[in-house]
Parts: sequence; C-alpha cells; structure tokens
Amino acid sequence: MEDFISSFLSLIRSIDERDLARAGLAALKESLYRSFPKEFHDVLRTKFNTRMGDSLRDFFSKPSYLRNPDRIKADLEAILGAIDAMRILRLEVAIEPSDAFVDRVAAWTLSNLGSDIVLDIARDRTVVGGARIVFLGKYRENTLVDMVKSVFEKKRDIVMKELR
Repeated sequence: MEDFISSFLSLIRSIDERDLARAGLAALKESLYRSFPKEFHDVLRTKFNTRMGDSLRDFFSKPSYLRNPDRIKADLEAILGAIDAMRILRLEVAIEPSDAFVDRVAAWTLSNLGSDIVLDIARDRTVVGGARIVFLGKYRENTLVDMVKSVFEKKRDIVMKELR
C-alpha cells in the first residue's frame, strides 16, 4: 500500500490537483455503498484526471478488493491521510506558470525532495528573474533583484571605486 500511495502522490503536482484528488476520493468513499462497483467506476472516470483515475482503477481492480467495500474504504482513508500530510513548496515567480513549467518543477521536486511535496506556484510581478521560495517554514529569495542588492552590499567599496 505504501508504494501505491507514494506513486499516487507523485501524480499530484499542485494544490489545485491536490484539492481535486481529495474531492474525488471523498466521492469514491460515498459511492462504495451505492450501486457498487458501477458507481465506483463512474466516479473514477468522471472525478479524476486520466492519470489519477487509471492509477486508482488499476490498484482497486485486484481480486482482493472485489466485493469488499470496507477494505477499499480503509485504503481510501489511508490515501486521504497521505494527501493531507503532503508538504507544500511555495514558489513565487514573475511569469504565469504554464503546464510545462509546472511539469519541470514537479519532476525536479519528485526526484530531489520526494513524492509528498505539492506545489503552490503563484505569479508575483515584483519578482524579477528567479523565484521566492517558502518550504518548511523557511524563506529564500533567489531573484535577480536580490542578487544585485547582495553584490552592492558585499562589494560596495569596489563598486563605488569603479563608479568614480
């Protein structure tokens, strides 16, 4: 189960996708006690993007889950718990983040930080080149403005000498 949860979490790139996954999983739990498995599969098809729906469909198609809604419910709750425990990496960038940008950042995050990271990417026009990063209560500014300011602060004497 832990391998599946890790794999499923890696499909969640942004906080928007996290919220959609939560809503879909809640709908799956509700569908268990209706016309199971028909409604369960309808929810998988309609409430999730293709990647997440296929992943869940493959996982829950095992024979041990057939006619066992209580086991499915317990595993859905475990997945929801893992989603709720995901750590947030906030990035403030100057550009409107495209899907390709989010894909690249998510791939880097997955390989360097793990599958339990969800991205909160926001556009901030005051960021000039680079990004502001907030993760685990720590703030870091890696922007062009910050770099130039740092040069002027650390090498003020040299810069002033060159300007004269």
